[in-house]
Amino acid sequence: KKIMAEIIQIGKTAPNFVTIGVYKNCLGKIRLSDYHGKKYVILIFYPGNFTTISPTELIEISNRISEFRKLSTQILAISVDSPFSHLHYLLSKRSQGGLGQLHFPLISDLNQKVTQK
Repeated sequence: KKIMAEIIQIGKTAPNFVTIGVYKNCLGKIRLSDYHGKKYVILIFYPGNFTTISPTELIEISNRISEFRKLSTQILAISVDSPFSHLHYLLSKRSQGGLGQLHFPLISDLNQKVTQK
């Protein structure tokens, strides 16, 4: 088995992936390679939609999106939830445990192809 330090390294190019994401309440393909050479990318892996940990961090990152944009950086938040679960999470009010509007996509890794790379 590879240890985590051998797999994940800051500044190292992440393996490309193509999956479905939700942004501005629309589903669409997200390719990591679309950002290569154009923007820095921060991949945020979170445990799942409607968990007690995820919303506060995702909302705070969204609230500070202008800081990331000034640095030409794209945020991509990834969990193993389905795209439809992401859509429901985004459409749910924050007072009901949802996210409301975010300024970056939520990406589905339902088949765990991204997290296993």
